Parts: sequence; C-alpha cells; structure tokens
Amino acid sequence: MLKKEVQSIEYQYIRGILGNDQQVLKKIYQDHLPGIIAMVKKNNGSIEDAKDIFQEAILIVYDKARQPGFELKGTFYSFLFGVSRFLWLRQLKKKYRKNITIDGDEGYIDEGEVNALQEKEEKWKLFHEVFVRLGEDCQKVLQYFFDGMSLKDIGEKMGYSVSYVKLKKFKCKEQFSEWMKNDRRYLELRN
Repeated sequence: MLKKEVQSIEYQYIRGILGNDQQVLKKIYQDHLPGIIAMVKKNNGSIEDAKDIFQEAILIVYDKARQPGFELKGTFYSFLFGVSRFLWLRQLKKKYRKNITIDGDEGYIDEGEVNALQEKEEKWKLFHEVFVRLGEDCQKVLQYFFDGMSLKDIGEKMGYSVSYVKLKKFKCKEQFSEWMKNDRRYLELRN
C-alpha cells in the first residue's frame, strides 16, 4: 500500500507539471529546488544558475512526460535531479570546453534523450527569436504558409495578389534563413 501511495504522490508531480497546476508547481519548487541549488553551488554555480537549470529541467520533464508510454523509473526527485545534473554538467562543459564530471546517480535518466529534448528546446527558442525579428507582414505570410494556407488564401486574407504573396514568402524565407545561418547558436546546434 505504501508503495502505491508514494507512486501516486510521484505522479501527482507529473500531472501537476502537465496540467500547469500552480499549487503543485509551487510544491515542486519548495521541495526540490533547494537540492538543485546545493548541487549547482557545489559545482561552481550560483543560485541564479540553479534556478535557470531547474526551469529548464522542468520543461524537459514536461516534454518527456508528454511522450506516450512515459513511466517514472524512480522517484520524481531522482529524475528531476538527474536531468538538472546533466544540464548543469553540459553547461559547464560548454563554458570550460573540457570534460567535467559531477558526482551523483545517473541511473534514472537517459542522457541522450535529455540532450535531444534540450536541443529541441534550444532550436525552438532560436527559431522564435529570429522569427520575431522579421517584419509583421513577413511573420503573417510565413505563419499562414506554415499553417497550410494556400498562397491564394493568404493573398485574399492580406489583400495581396498571389504573385506578390509568392515573392514575399520567398524573400521572407530568404531573410529568415540568412539570419538563422549567421547566428552563432545555429552553428553550435548544427555541430
């Protein structure tokens, strides 16, 4: 019976993250952030670093928990700590450009999967930052196009001819691609 109660408490955290339940999220912060702060501070980081890592770890837990067949293989804290530890280690490796290790149990996370989720998050963030730099018309044309709207429908909606929409889409995509390719983060993510 106790194991079932513990399991239900552990999954309550997961359900709270998935449902953006503010009470559960507050409890997660109260219960688990201090341990992450201690780990980051012990390994040359600040409280602000720990808070950033914690936020990123919560997003990764969210992405992971949304996947079909997700199963928590240990305690919620072990999973969250493992993800946070991996993220901090990865940040230290980038900063110091050398292999670094942090003591801790690594058995509850798949580092490759966490890495892939973090890269996906970084790519989306970069995509969004570059996208909002485009002018409003470019954003609208590309957003309509990404949503599957035909060039004719885009033209009607925006008051442009189909040929103008086609040209505008081309120029906006070119500008977007150029800004992406010239962003150092894009080069880092490609490597």
